[in-house]
Amino acid sequence: MADTKPKDTPAEPEKPIEPAPVPISVGAEIKANLPFLTALSPLSSLASPSAPARKALAPYVPSASSAKSDAIQLRIGYTKQRVTSHQFPPLGRSAHASLRRDEECQAALINLLLRNTSTTTFILKPTNSCQRQPSHLPGNSQLARYLYYVGRIRAVQLSYTEAHTHLQQAIRRAPVATLAPGFYQTVHKFFIVVELLMGDIPERGLFRHPVLKRALQPYLEIVRAVRTGDLSQFQSTLSSYKDQFTNDGTFTLILRLRHNVIKTGIRSLSIAYSRISLRTIAQKLSLDSEENAEYIHEKGWMESWERGTDRGTGRGGVYETGEPREAFQKRIAFCMELHNESNAIPLNAHRKELASAEAAREREKELAKEIQEGDMDDDGDDATMGDF
Repeated sequence: MADTKPKDTPAEPEKPIEPAPVPISVGAEIKANLPFLTALSPLSSLASPSAPARKALAPYVPSASSAKSDAIQLRIGYTKQRVTSHQFPPLGRSAHASLRRDEECQAALINLLLRNTSTTTFILKPTNSCQRQPSHLPGNSQLARYLYYVGRIRAVQLSYTEAHTHLQQAIRRAPVATLAPGFYQTVHKFFIVVELLMGDIPERGLFRHPVLKRALQPYLEIVRAVRTGDLSQFQSTLSSYKDQFTNDGTFTLILRLRHNVIKTGIRSLSIAYSRISLRTIAQKLSLDSEENAEYIHEKGWMESWERGTDRGTGRGGVYETGEPREAFQKRIAFCMELHNESNAIPLNAHRKELASAEAAREREKELAKEIQEGDMDDDGDDATMGDF
């Protein structure tokens, strides 16, 4: 008969009793700060904004009213505009910050407004925020951002002098290059382009800066093309780095430099050639046709026009200029001055000096003779007197 008793099964180990989780009250500031920190990771690596980053910024907390929450909301708003489509900040928030006299929030909102203006088509219209600098911009960071955005807007509006001034002040107000390399590089990119549009060439040492050397390499090639007037090099550089210039926001400004490149090339041709045809000008400058060369000539880059050719400012022989006459005039003036200085001294002045020297020697001889005779007389008197 089979044994029907149940077999003994091994006893299961007892699980340790875990304490119940203590509920934690999460404030509005923490809820707002978590998505902000989540979205900083893809932005710090300069990656393209992804969907998780956009979703992380979704819980935007507009109902918070404390000072801490306002600062966090501004940071979230700035980050949100970087990963989403560009939108103007709400005017109600600006009025709220103005009523509370929150200068930091007002400065951040003004910079957000200028940032949106500089990246949209509204940049061609006059902006009230750019008319005068606000007095309530706390800290150099907000002031540097404000100067950068205003300089960028002025550059697009063809006010290159004002843009150059604002960008230069933004560089001075910016943090150390090692602490904020991105902002430092961005401001210098616009600064170099504006300086080229003004007709100046940036300093060579600027492109050797350890923080700027790699970022400004495409702009260095643009500077070389503008300085030499090589239109083909300018076009090749523009096509090679088109995507980078577009991402930097300087592509439309660099397109304006084509006129400066042609101007520099024509200047070099006018110095090298005394007479040159329009066809040669088009070939040298890599222009499309002779009509373009004629149009450029009509703008007034050359000095004279005759029968389809152009007379430049090429120099002939050196004797056709006034340089030989000026050189001979300098030599004649030097010889005349030397002659006048030599005649200013009397002819026999040295003889008077010789006569006075001879008289002095005679007086010295007589004085020495008298002294010697006086010594001899003293010796004779001593001998005759003997011992007293």
